Amino acid sequence: MKSSYKKHLYTTTLSLSAAVLLSVIGHGQASADSVEAPQTEPSTVLEATPTTEQPVTAETTSPATATEVTPASPAETAATSDGTSTTEVAPAASPSTNRATTTADQATRLADSTIYLSEKSTIDDKVQEKAQAAGKINWTLDNKPLSEWKTWDMETGTLSKDPFLTITETANGNDLDLHIDVQDLFGEDLSLRSPNNIRRTYRNYIGNHELVGTNADLGVTINKTLVFRPYQDYHTHEEMLAAIEKSKEEAKPDRLVQLETLGKSAQGRDMKMGIVSKDQASIDHYLSSTNPTALTKPSEMLAALKDKTLDYKLPVLVHNTHADEQPGIDIITSLFNTFATKEKVTFNTTDEAGNAKTVTLDIPTLLNKFIFLFDFTENPDGDALNLRALANGLDPNRDASYQTNPEVRTVIQMINKWNPIALYDLHGFIKEFLIEPATPPHDPNFEYDLLSDLMLENAHHMGRAGVANSKYNSYIIPKLDWGDGWDDSFSGYTGVYAVYHGILGHTIEIPEGNEESYKQVAMLS
Repeated sequence: MKSSYKKHLYTTTLSLSAAVLLSVIGHGQASADSVEAPQTEPSTVLEATPTTEQPVTAETTSPATATEVTPASPAETAATSDGTSTTEVAPAASPSTNRATTTADQATRLADSTIYLSEKSTIDDKVQEKAQAAGKINWTLDNKPLSEWKTWDMETGTLSKDPFLTITETANGNDLDLHIDVQDLFGEDLSLRSPNNIRRTYRNYIGNHELVGTNADLGVTINKTLVFRPYQDYHTHEEMLAAIEKSKEEAKPDRLVQLETLGKSAQGRDMKMGIVSKDQASIDHYLSSTNPTALTKPSEMLAALKDKTLDYKLPVLVHNTHADEQPGIDIITSLFNTFATKEKVTFNTTDEAGNAKTVTLDIPTLLNKFIFLFDFTENPDGDALNLRALANGLDPNRDASYQTNPEVRTVIQMINKWNPIALYDLHGFIKEFLIEPATPPHDPNFEYDLLSDLMLENAHHMGRAGVANSKYNSYIIPKLDWGDGWDDSFSGYTGVYAVYHGILGHTIEIPEGNEESYKQVAMLS
């Protein structure tokens, strides 16, 4: 393909590609806007003899126990930090709603609460007619005293640092108020691997944990299920598969939403890709006409572009390679939902001068020019087994040129088939929030001079939007900020492999493993 044609084509589609980047960025804010504020949590009423009002604090000095981990509840469980529960309010069905029931032996069941392993929070509950128990309750979590529940110590690789839960009991008239201070069990960043690897540990704690408070003399038993999740938008592999099926079922009728099985992993798991387009005709026309013409008859396409008679829709691919580099898979899962089920996305960003602005993108309008491809993960075995590498221990992000593994061959075949205008490969973790283009040396076999400026402009669009929608205040572009050390001279990387095809291939390094990184990168791809 002539470089003049490619330059014209990329220049023509740059603003559209940037809009796509921003729309991906926009998802984080759109998702955040859709989350309801924490509800007040109703707790159970216990019949008991009244007691005089007196404030008492029961912290981790009270014995407490912990239970075995049970399967995790869906990621949609609402956050409950700073919630207060009372027995009068008990909306049914929602897992975030506080509930309180009293059995024949006067055991009180408080509403479930969700705790995020990377966030501090507080929970407030009320037990009616139990003021006399203030300061006299023995607490356990999963049959272990609370004093034995500690936060993660990175130096030792054990849960042995600070108290995890502190419970304050206060008499309030005849009622007992409970205030629970929750520390971040594994710290605010679940991605850390040195000197000890949190990534291989935190998933073991996902699930339901039983908090129990007792005082046999007063006939008091209080039960509460604490649902441990890594962060709000986290998905296990099975939850991801369920979520994408639900997005397909709930898709808007004005667009075509598909789930395609690209192939099988080494262990036999499906490799899923989501497709959102205006209609099937758009896909057929691109694959049978637009792409073949661009590759074999560039002069004809250039003439049509100049005459403004070319009707084209170009694919944009969002991809994850390393399965344990969450929240990459979560971001792609949520983006698929947004493009499948929403009319618009609205998000904050800044212009080149740093002036704040709000952008609203109309998804049906985007579908007039784009076909969106969502490759949820190249490594479903790794997602299920909590591995960075493939099940055989090899790194898929070193195999794009060799293609020795079935997962990699499947992804390369998909890239070759679709030849997207841009590929955004979500990785982690670079604390400075890294977005390519890369440093020298550049492989001489692709046209770096033609692609570099466009990739640079896209990177700035992504970085500004990511910063505007998260706690982070900066981003880095290796081409500008590093002299060397992050090159694109090796074809084994998925993002670099794409550049050989003339694709705007961006590797994006998520800063941390937490909700803030989810919001930052969901706002930028």
